[in-house]
Formats: sequence, structure tokens, C-alpha cells
Amino acid sequence: MARIISGDAIAADLGRRTAERRAARCKTPSRPRRTPMRACESTLTIGITALEVLADIGIEPDEIGRRQPLRLDVSLGLASEAGATLANTIDYRRIAALADELAEERVELIETFARRLAEGCLAWPFVVTATVMVEKPRALHRGIARAEVSLVAR
Repeated sequence: MARIISGDAIAADLGRRTAERRAARCKTPSRPRRTPMRACESTLTIGITALEVLADIGIEPDEIGRRQPLRLDVSLGLASEAGATLANTIDYRRIAALADELAEERVELIETFARRLAEGCLAWPFVVTATVMVEKPRALHRGIARAEVSLVAR
């Protein structure tokens, strides 16, 4: 004798079997809700965005000796012990001051500027990673030149 099964019953059975297959493929057992948190290492990320400096930068004859705007994004990863107090973090003004200091030096490439700024930040206590993105808005007539450098302390 043939059985008639409703569409809802078929969908429910299919959903149950799909869930069982997913559970069987899962390699990590589910944890009880009250498991103590495992020890982990954390990194605090701080940074500044859209910092503008005027730099003596470029390789074209009309760029040499003429200060041009650069737009900077700087992201610093701090060691896990950093950030609890003002004494063990990085003051944002310090990043801006270093960028201003580097802007005073003659630099040919935005890649070089980005690397020098990242290296300077990485020399500070607690900084374990430094990512610097430099944009040079006037480098192209129809776009913005951009370079990004990421460094990791070893």
C-alpha cells in the first residue's frame, strides 16, 4: 500500500538529515557553555586615519624642492600587555609627530616614506606590528598613487 507524505514532512526529514551530516563532518566537538576561557595572546590595534602632511617627495623635476600633500593611515599592533594604562600605550600625537618629522626629509618615493614611518613606529616599546598606507593625491591626473607597508617585529 502506498503512503502519502506531505511536503512539510519531506522538508522536515531533509532538514534533519542535512543537520546530521553537518554534525558528522564537524571535527570540533561542541563545548559545554560553562567551559573556562582558554589562555590566549591578544594584540591591541591602534592607529590614525587620513593624517595629512606636506612632504618634499617625488622624482619628477617639478616635484623636487616642492612640498606636496600626503595622506597617511597608520595601524599599530601593540603587545598583549599594552594598553592597560597611558604609560604602556602609544600616544596618537607621537605618530603624527614622527610623520611630520619624516616629511621634513627629502624622499623620492611614497614607498620609502611608508617604510620609514613603519620602521620608526616599530622601534617604540610595545609595538609588534606596523602598517602604513601613504596616498599621494597629486601624483596622477585621474587617480591617487598609493603604497602600503606592513612590518612585524621579530
